[in-house]
Amino acid sequence: MTTVARARVCDPRLSPLIGRRYRKNCHYILQFSFGFGERVSGSHHIFFKQGVEEILDLRPKGGKAKPYQVKQVRHVVLKYRLGGAPDAEA
Repeated sequence: MTTVARARVCDPRLSPLIGRRYRKNCHYILQFSFGFGERVSGSHHIFFKQGVEEILDLRPKGGKAKPYQVKQVRHVVLKYRLGGAPDAEA
């Protein structure tokens, strides 16, 4: 992922998801930083949170988060203003 694409991730807690080890970072960020619950179905990690309409279904590729999944998480964080995310939408 390019430097420009990395800069688009506005919440610093999401930047470790890009091009990093999935298991270690994804679970920590979504569960502890943003308060999501998780269930696992095969290789799918399904994250949910009361008051959030969307369900995040994440599946690693090569042990890393896929770029489009990081964008989905970012969209939910911005939409619901989770964890003090900025008001501006990209």
